[in-house]
Amino acid sequence: MPTYIIISQLGWINTYMGLTIPFLTSNFGIFLMRQFFLSLPKELEEAAVIDGMSRWGIFFKIALPLAKPALATQFIFMFTGNWNSFLWPSLLTSSEKMYTLPVGLNSFYHQYYQFWNQVMAGALLLTLPTILVFLIFQKQFVKGISTTGLK
Repeated sequence: MPTYIIISQLGWINTYMGLTIPFLTSNFGIFLMRQFFLSLPKELEEAAVIDGMSRWGIFFKIALPLAKPALATQFIFMFTGNWNSFLWPSLLTSSEKMYTLPVGLNSFYHQYYQFWNQVMAGALLLTLPTILVFLIFQKQFVKGISTTGLK
């Protein structure tokens, strides 16, 4: 409810901004990245400080490249969760032009008849991007899951 009120006050109802901006991060994503950065050895930071690197340099040149598996894992979880979301887009959109695929698929169900061929084609289109994203980031995903949170 608070998110909806904020989005409505910003004037983002029925816009792409309202569909995407509130869900660019999550509690799980913050926890995942925190655990990953806590697992990095302190010696890497100490060696960079001795070499004269700044805090931002350490983050961008050492920590961030090492965080690729955790970032890929977070991207897969965020993409899958937001791609398949139904409730938020159905609350936020009022025109058929702004419907996401799950909300649009729901419009094929009517009280007395269903267009099953169109529903199945839409379901295939709904699952393809999720499968492609996972296949692209599979190596980093497995590496991120196996190393995140370990000390």
